[in-house]
Amino acid sequence: MLITIVKLFRPVFFVISRIYFNAVSVFFTALYYFIPKRMVEAPRDNLLLISATQAAEMIRKREIKSRTLVETYIRRIEEVNGIINAVVQKNFEEALIKSQE
Repeated sequence: MLITIVKLFRPVFFVISRIYFNAVSVFFTALYYFIPKRMVEAPRDNLLLISATQAAEMIRKREIKSRTLVETYIRRIEEVNGIINAVVQKNFEEALIKSQE
């Protein structure tokens, strides 16, 4: 019985859902059209552009200190986190302590 009702009304539900989701899409597209977009700026520090392998090699060769690298990443996180909202818990002090070990 229930299966028959579902089969009977499925095309109606399909049309209603298409209209609803298209209306929601148009609404939010129009809404966000007028809100200025915030872009993440390109990194200014070259340490942010090296790979983890290169960073590890530079630390082993004592070209940079691990604390310097961690501080650079912390600054970058503080710059962009307001825009991308990616960091849930900021353990910066602990990261700095571990970088000295």
